[in-house]
Amino acid sequence: MDCGQTAEYLSLLADDELEPEIAEKVRAHIDGCPRCETLLQNHVKIKQLLPRLLPFQKAPAGLRSTIIERLDASPVNDFMHAFFSRLRAQPFVASGVAVTAFLAVFAFALVSMNSHRLPPLIREVMAHHADASQHPLQVATGDPERLTEEISTRLKKEIVVPDLRSKDCTLMGLEECPLGERSALEIRYGHPKANICLFVVPDASENDFVQLCKPGTLRTKQINGKTYYYCETKVSRAIVWWEDDSIMLMTSCLPLPDPFETATAIREKPGPRGI
Repeated sequence: MDCGQTAEYLSLLADDELEPEIAEKVRAHIDGCPRCETLLQNHVKIKQLLPRLLPFQKAPAGLRSTIIERLDASPVNDFMHAFFSRLRAQPFVASGVAVTAFLAVFAFALVSMNSHRLPPLIREVMAHHADASQHPLQVATGDPERLTEEISTRLKKEIVVPDLRSKDCTLMGLEECPLGERSALEIRYGHPKANICLFVVPDASENDFVQLCKPGTLRTKQINGKTYYYCETKVSRAIVWWEDDSIMLMTSCLPLPDPFETATAIREKPGPRGI
């Protein structure tokens, strides 16, 4: 089992929902792969964050009895009784309904966290970052030179992949992904405290950057005379900039320390397109 196959099972492993045989194979790979072990730890941390995002509130006293009384006096009672009777008779269907309801609530919570204020491209990369483990890498490698060669071959132009080991970031690999109506590259890194995704939208004009990222709606930070635009939700952060005809978007979970140092290391990396 390689890194790409393992990534498909990490979320289920964190929730202890894998078949024993598959779980054993996944853990065997993780035991010998620091990168996948880091990604698993990130899944566990996200799982621990869920109770904070969706806190449970104690119902007021008497609410249960009031609901039951009103249901007993309502035509809805017959429908609800039949509905839940069927669910009890079909446990697999009941499980599906419960999972669907939870995902709907969780998705609503994520969307509600100021996402309506963010430009569509920023929302899209944040969503892709949050779901990164569900997207197997097309090229799984920790070798920056090999990945640089792979990208340059695919795009017919030289793009140098940043080596961020000095920032405790381990290169995971590459995935090509659509962002809106454009093709982009996602270069994925693992970090002991957070996973990092670097999205590159090549061949973009400064007007494209303004239209897609709407920098006027984001906060700004000046470092070494260069401007970074950024935004945060309760669980993630995006830092964006435009340089040498490319839109650069770095996303990370909030626990990542000194994210602007990492962004600066990416931006100051010698090579075309500011990478």
